[in-house]
Amino acid sequence: VVALDWVEADRRFDLLRDVDVLAAPHPANLETILSLRTRFLEGLAAGCPCLTFGGGSLSRLLASRDAGWVVPVGDAAALDVALGEALDRQGTLRSRRIAAGLELAREFFLVDGRCNRVLVGFHQSLDEHLALGAQKSR
Repeated sequence: VVALDWVEADRRFDLLRDVDVLAAPHPANLETILSLRTRFLEGLAAGCPCLTFGGGSLSRLLASRDAGWVVPVGDAAALDVALGEALDRQGTLRSRRIAAGLELAREFFLVDGRCNRVLVGFHQSLDEHLALGAQKSR
């Protein structure tokens, strides 16, 4: 384990590429519940395996896409197992979750992904509006 001081924003991806696993096991609090925790988003985009305790939007997203390790709060045995899996460079689980994390980052957090989701939402809203207008005109 290496604790690092503040890193300039333009160097964060250089560091994340050298990280074995990005782990932030801590109980859910207001920050973890409401935020998407950008350090994890950047880790996923850099191909870094991510591990966190359950609770909050990001842990639900990681779990739903099998894009990282989500451990029950306070479960030291589960944390030990998850760290072992995340650090196992020969394991297929690590490779599969890294690939899922990269896809998740691409789909949800890159500019094109956001734009696509906004356009899809716009088209859905427009379709609903047009359908309601058609019903009213009958």
